Amino acid sequence: MHCRNAIRNSVKKLPGITRTEVDPPGKKVEIEFEADQVTAQQIRERIEAVGYRVV
Repeated sequence: MHCRNAIRNSVKKLPGITRTEVDPPGKKVEIEFEADQVTAQQIRERIEAVGYRVV
């Protein structure tokens, strides 16, 4: 639960995030976003800033 909340809370602060699904057992995150408001790189950096690796 902690990792799910950490990731959700970190990315929801970015503009343009419309949906975030986190599946810790599957080690998978799905994020929908408005590309004119935020980049995939910004999302990656935010997730890595809370201690998770993005592959």
